Amino acid sequence: MKDADETGATLADWAGGNINQTASIQPGGCLVEIGGGRVLSASVNTLSVLGTDARDLLGTPLTECFTTEAVERLEQGFEGLPPPYYRSSIFGIHPFGDDRIFDIAIHRNEGRSIIEFESLPRERPTFDADVIQPLLDRIRSSQTVERVWSLSAHFLRELTGFDRVMVYRFAREGGGEVISESLGGELPSFLGRRFSAGDILPEARERTMRYLPSMFADIEMPPVPVVSIASGGPETLDLSQAAHRAVAPERLRSLRDMGVAASMSISFLRDEAPWGMIICHHPRPHRPDFRVRLSAEMLTRFASAEISRREEALETAQADRARGQYDRVIALVEAGEAHPGDLGELRRTIGEAIEIDGLALSEGGRYRTCGHTPTEAECLGLARHMERRGGHERLSSTSSLAETHPGLVAKERGIGGVIALPIRGWAGGFVMLFRSEVQAPRGRTDDSGTLGRDETGVVFPRSFEHRDEAAGGRCAPWTGGDLRAAEVLRVALLEFARVRAEAALCRSKEKFRKLAFYDPLTGLPNRALFVDRFAAVAAKIRRSRKEMILLRIDVDHFKDINETFGRQAGDTLLYTLAQRIENALEGRETLARLGADEFAAIVRHTGPVGRIEAVTDRIRKAVSMPLVLNGTEVSPSVSMGAAIFPHHGHDQRTLMHCADIALYRAKATARGTCAVFDDTMTVETGNVREIESDLRLALARGELVLAYQPQLDVAEGRVTTVEALVRWKHPRRGLLPPHEFIPVAESTGLIHALSSWVITEACRQIRIWRDAGLDVRVGVNVSTIDAQQDNVLTTLDAAMERHGISGSNLEVEITETLLLEPGGEAAKALFDGLRARGVHVAIDDFGTGYSALSYLKDLPCEKLKIDRVFIKDMRDIKSRVLVEAIVGLGRNLGKIVVAEGVETPDQYHALKDVGCDMLQGFLFARPEPADRLPALLGEIAEAVRSGYAGPENRPLRVG
Repeated sequence: MKDADETGATLADWAGGNINQTASIQPGGCLVEIGGGRVLSASVNTLSVLGTDARDLLGTPLTECFTTEAVERLEQGFEGLPPPYYRSSIFGIHPFGDDRIFDIAIHRNEGRSIIEFESLPRERPTFDADVIQPLLDRIRSSQTVERVWSLSAHFLRELTGFDRVMVYRFAREGGGEVISESLGGELPSFLGRRFSAGDILPEARERTMRYLPSMFADIEMPPVPVVSIASGGPETLDLSQAAHRAVAPERLRSLRDMGVAASMSISFLRDEAPWGMIICHHPRPHRPDFRVRLSAEMLTRFASAEISRREEALETAQADRARGQYDRVIALVEAGEAHPGDLGELRRTIGEAIEIDGLALSEGGRYRTCGHTPTEAECLGLARHMERRGGHERLSSTSSLAETHPGLVAKERGIGGVIALPIRGWAGGFVMLFRSEVQAPRGRTDDSGTLGRDETGVVFPRSFEHRDEAAGGRCAPWTGGDLRAAEVLRVALLEFARVRAEAALCRSKEKFRKLAFYDPLTGLPNRALFVDRFAAVAAKIRRSRKEMILLRIDVDHFKDINETFGRQAGDTLLYTLAQRIENALEGRETLARLGADEFAAIVRHTGPVGRIEAVTDRIRKAVSMPLVLNGTEVSPSVSMGAAIFPHHGHDQRTLMHCADIALYRAKATARGTCAVFDDTMTVETGNVREIESDLRLALARGELVLAYQPQLDVAEGRVTTVEALVRWKHPRRGLLPPHEFIPVAESTGLIHALSSWVITEACRQIRIWRDAGLDVRVGVNVSTIDAQQDNVLTTLDAAMERHGISGSNLEVEITETLLLEPGGEAAKALFDGLRARGVHVAIDDFGTGYSALSYLKDLPCEKLKIDRVFIKDMRDIKSRVLVEAIVGLGRNLGKIVVAEGVETPDQYHALKDVGCDMLQGFLFARPEPADRLPALLGEIAEAVRSGYAGPENRPLRVG
């Protein structure tokens, strides 16, 4: 205990002097720092090691401390410090000219040099090339990598005298495993033990990178202070490369818990990257001398090189096997162009190059599995977790699935590790290769209070307990050869995945195409196909300078029929009338069902108005033929409104508006008739002018308000987004819903001012909620007309800057019809601008137009909102199939699918069953004022947690 006693006395003597403690080292050697040719720092035990008091050394020129010969040898050592390690050794130096001999280590610290002295024992073995070379030859002649490990551990134990010598290999995801060891008999075996990343001292990997050994001769001995001449305040001395560097005693507690009194570690590198360490333990204080430690370092470096050479050869051979399997995978790809390849055959092919137990493949938003794998849902959860952790790199892997992706795969699955190859492009997802877990003892820190911090804030393990238990969620480590082989196969595997995903998407798109172009009840074209055909016919009419009729047809008293005879009878009536009207048009014109009891027809017109009358008379006569509904004979009728292209409008929207006004006139005059639009229809146009005038005043007077309707995230059971819906507090007519004034705003140009107010007010409310601690995204609707102008992005910029919010707080909802506009330049410009600002995008009323599908895979939208007309008829098998197709398409394209208009528990359960992501509707909440929303979100969250959700005070069980 001489060093310890000397330390205490010296520090007590120097207290208050012009000396600062700047670091500390372990006992057994001493240290001096040289700068500018003089001693700047010294450990306080120099008297016991060198025979000279540290106070006499500080500030003394080097030439006065040591002999001329010793100084020359030291200067030669300073000059010979090679990068990148800046360490060198000098053996057998006589610094004082007497019979005392020292071995020293020199390393550079910026412009200064640090010298560590160790006195040589009187009787010392000679460890030279004659001793080391036979050991190296034995290692070189080993047949396997495993034999190199075991011989290295055995020779190092004999060389150093430690009782337990282990070869410890780092795992790629942190921690590591003892893969070989040599035992003297006093300490227990650690072979096969795995340690988590938290059990490794924080600086271990960093020291390994620099080939720096670590030595603790006696963990109970207190450290020896290093003192420096004070010069403007203490400056901590960097001893990171010193062999005698000390650490806080608490950080040695793990060694103490293992019954270890002395420890030494030497790094293994492979291609200048950490591979592992040689770890030596002894149950009593033990310190191999300097030359023994250098010999151990030399042997370890040789073993590192030998392991690197052999592993490289093994990995090269494995990569060659992978290249051989590459062509087989490509053959499966080619065979799968028409019929997607068999996953079982793919697994067997990969198994020739990489040992795997199962694989999973992303296919159209789902995961197809083969062999021993997690469930499809667990694979989806893994994929999302890897994406959030930056898993879009070329390849990622883990051998400890339970640690790196906790809670995502059930323990009973027995899955240990995964290699994941990201599938780039619109398909997304991963190709995952799985390996089963292995059973092995493992060591780990105690479950409670495992980590502490020393005075510098560095984390260290508090205690260390060994537990024999399953290495849950771990597999045999993926080797560099496995990863190289996966990289070789990567392109072929991703091509295989692409073919499978495209085949799935084609099946989904074809299924969707058949449903989305046509109304599932009547088989007629729907609104989307009607818009397409109108554009085509209009282009021909323009060239020929002829005319055409747009005919709007509504079934009279359809609501009464539905309520009297039931929905099934109503569907029968619609189906029958659709056939009758189509026959009346003689199959030469386009008839479409726009929704509910609304139809529209495009009639080519080459004569006077009498041509319109002839067509409508045929329709009227065909429709009015009696039919029986639920045993009762009824005589249906239809009202019609007609507008002529190009006299009443040059585009479908304008012409449809004129036909609607004419239809309104026909219904008001005499149902079962047809009216042709003309400018004398003063009732409708007068209403439009009145609404326009009042709306201008409303914008100035502040009569507009926003109501907010929540969207429930089905998986999380909470509200993450609310949709802002504009209302008009009309001074005479009361609270008006948007459909009563938005069309007028669009037709008169007021929509731009209205949209600007909505965006600005939504941003203001977001700021208020965020200041109150409410984090919710707000969706705002942008009309198709407004979206084609530049003012939307300008308004967004001004509103976000004014209220201090980011684009991530907003979601812009754009109707699918914008994607149907000719050219699509407006949509692209708007989407690009929104993406640049971080604003989320949702496609509203999705499902009303198939033409938008070609844009979806390229547009940066996050959500698809299913039109409520499909949700309303979810009990109808055709409507349900259509909704399933939309949800499947959304999954294929990586989009969140939202269902609007959810009003009944049956709809909720049906949508949940088909995998819809988010729900919105009166079942959960009606649109509410802003001040009501915080309480409403709490009520919804509580209702969902308890298994209930419903409007107002009538909770409905939906869980």
